[in-house]
Amino acid sequence: MSQSIQPNLEAGGTIRPHRFIKLNTAADNQGLEADAYDTIVGVCAGSTRQFDSANHAEDGDVISLQAGNIVMIECGGSITRGAPLESNADG
Repeated sequence: MSQSIQPNLEAGGTIRPHRFIKLNTAADNQGLEADAYDTIVGVCAGSTRQFDSANHAEDGDVISLQAGNIVMIECGGSITRGAPLESNADG
C-alpha cells in the first residue's frame, strides 16, 4: 500500500473546484487559489461545500487536494499537448 503526503490546509478565502492552490505567505497552513505565475502546491478536489455553495471551500474550511499523478483541472482555454500548465488570474 502506498502513502500519499498531502498538506493539511485551511482556506484563506473562496476556493472554486478544480483550481490550482498556493500557500498563503501571510498565514500558516492556509491555502489560496493561485494567481498568474504563482508557485502551486496542488489542485483542489471538485467537491463543493455542504450547504448550497458552488465553491469547494470558503474562508476557514479545509481544502481537499487531489492525490495521484493525474488530476482534474478547470482550464480557461485550449491546452497544447506537452506544454506546461500554469494558473492564470482566475485560478
